[in-house]
Order: sequence, then structure tokens, then C-alpha cells
Amino acid sequence: MEWFVIILLPILATFAYAGVRGAPWVPTWRRDVERFLKLARLKQGDRFYDLGCGDGRLVRAAADAGAIATGFECSLLPYVLAKLRVGRRGSVRYNDFWNVNLSDADVVYCFLMPKVYTKLKAKIELECRSGTRIILYVWPMEGWTVDERDDTVGAPKLHRYVMQR
Repeated sequence: MEWFVIILLPILATFAYAGVRGAPWVPTWRRDVERFLKLARLKQGDRFYDLGCGDGRLVRAAADAGAIATGFECSLLPYVLAKLRVGRRGSVRYNDFWNVNLSDADVVYCFLMPKVYTKLKAKIELECRSGTRIILYVWPMEGWTVDERDDTVGAPKLHRYVMQR
């Protein structure tokens, strides 16, 4: 029983850490992957970052679409699942995305809690270059003008913004 607790506690601690830093692990719905790909308009060689990539399904989809895809995850169990899902198609890093420089990104995807949006907005505006496409799942970014939105009935909204300098 002790070994179970010794293994389980660090895993639970990383879930709590991830929840505080950006969001608890709630995967993007499988049915929304195609909607994301359409909105992202990924091109061969685009650099794609998924901030809080969870199980890696969008990293894999972006890599399969030809992007240089990287996901960042700081919760242990989703990280392991993402590594298994993505394999060699893309990259998954066990890292807090707040410590990652986004300056070379062409597309950034986030499914985070709105409570972190003020800090996220400042990070993106500071680091992302003009033309970078930002895709937000569910909640819009206050103060930004939506470039395109997917309002599919019965599904969470997807919002695309394009950085302007």
C-alpha cells in the first residue's frame, strides 16, 4: 500500500500544479480536432505550440498536417499519454509553458482557464510576432479582435486571433 501512495502522490501533485498554473486536465474533444485544423490553417513547416497539451491529440494532428508541432505539459500523467500518442511525429516537453519563449511560433493553441488570460495575453503580446495565429478553445480573449470564430452548434467555440504589430 505504501508504494501505491508513494507513486500516486507525485502524480496528483502535478495535476494540482497544472490546475493552478493554467488549467486542470480537460481534453479538447476529439470531434473538435478537425475544426481546430481548419481554423489554424496550418502550412507545411509551420511551428505549432500547444500550451498545456494534455494527452497530445492536437500536437499529433498538427504534426500529421505538416507542422513542426510541440506540446508543453506540466502534469505527469497527461505528459506520458501525450508522449505515447505523439511518438516521433512531434515533440512533447515536460515543461511549464510559462517558461517557454513563443517568439518563433506560427500557431499557438490554448485550452486554459480564463483566470490566467490576463497573464497569457501579456505573454503572447510580448513574445509572438506579427502574423502569429492564436487559437483559443471555449473562452475568448478580452480586448482582442477575433479574426475568425467557429460557432458550430452544440460544440465549444474556437476563436482565432492574428497578432498585429
